[in-house]
Amino acid sequence: MPKTSLPVIEAPRQYSIIRPNPEKRPHLIASRGRLLKPRIPTPENPLIISASELRDFLRCRVKWHWRYQARIEPKTKSSNLKIGTLTHHILDKWYQRSNRTVKAMRKIANSELLLIPAEYLPIKDVELIREMCIGYAFWAKQEDKDLVPNNIRTELKFDLPLDEKGRIRVHGYIDVDFDHGRLRRTAGMMEHKTAGQFRSSMLELNLQLSVYLWALRMIKPKARRYIAYRNTLRKQMPGPRVRAALFQREEVERMDDEIDQWRQDTARAAMDMVDAAIYPTPADDCAYLCDFQTPCMMRGRREDLEFVLTHDYASRDNRT
Repeated sequence: MPKTSLPVIEAPRQYSIIRPNPEKRPHLIASRGRLLKPRIPTPENPLIISASELRDFLRCRVKWHWRYQARIEPKTKSSNLKIGTLTHHILDKWYQRSNRTVKAMRKIANSELLLIPAEYLPIKDVELIREMCIGYAFWAKQEDKDLVPNNIRTELKFDLPLDEKGRIRVHGYIDVDFDHGRLRRTAGMMEHKTAGQFRSSMLELNLQLSVYLWALRMIKPKARRYIAYRNTLRKQMPGPRVRAALFQREEVERMDDEIDQWRQDTARAAMDMVDAAIYPTPADDCAYLCDFQTPCMMRGRREDLEFVLTHDYASRDNRT
C-alpha cells in the first residue's frame, strides 16, 4: 500500500499562542510551511486564556487553532449565536432590577427587541426570544425563591492569575453573581444558556463552571461554599401541544480541594497551548455546534480550503 500522510495542512507543531500583530498576522491557513516564534509566558507577558478558549482547546484543537490563533470567524453570524447573545442581554437587565417580576421582564424584552432590525434577525426569532425570556421570568419566580439572591451583580468581569508566578491569567465574565440568601457564607453564580434541547455536557459543567467557581473563590475568599447554577432556556415556542419542560437549572458545587485540582489541571492544559499539536477531535455535535465544520472537512484539499476560508471567514480583530 502507498504511504499516506495525515490530511492536515497545519504544521505538525504549531508554536506559540501569542496574539500576532496585524502586520505580522499569519495567513488564514496559518502554516505556509513556517512555525511561529516560540514563546515562554512570563509575568510581564502572560498567557491569557478564557473558559471558552480552554473548552475549545480540550474539545477540538483545529477549532481552537482557527478561532484563537489564526483568529478568524464566519462572516455571517449564525442565528443561534444572535439568539443567545440577545437572550443574555435581556436576562442581565432583568437580574439587575430589584423587582424581578414578569411584568418587568415583558417591559425589558419589548424595549430591547424593538431595536432589532428585521435584516439582523427574522421576526420569528425575535418572537422566540421574547417568549423565552417572559417564560423564564414565570419559571424563575419559583426557582429563585429558594435561592433568595442578595447583592446581585451582572456581567462580573474578572482577569485573574492562574499560577503563583502570574505567567497564566484567566479572563471572563460571570453572568450573575450573588450572595446566597438561604445558605450562610455561600457565594453563588448563574450561567445562562440557550439550546435546542436539554443536554448535560460534562465538559461544560466540569470545566466551564469550574472556571467561574475558581474565579468566584478568588473574588470572594471569605465565603466557605461556592455554588454555580446553569440555567438552560430551550429554544421552543410555548403552546398547548408542547409538553416538555422549557427551562432547566443544574447545580454544581466545588469543594476547595476540587477547585485546587482544577487549577493545577488547567495550568497544565494552558501550557500545552504553547506547543500544541493541531488535530481534530470528531464528535457527534460537530455538524451543528462547530462554525468550522466545512473547512475542517477540506483540510486535505488546500486550494478548496483556502477558497472557503477567504470567502466565508474574516479576521476577528476587524469586527466593528
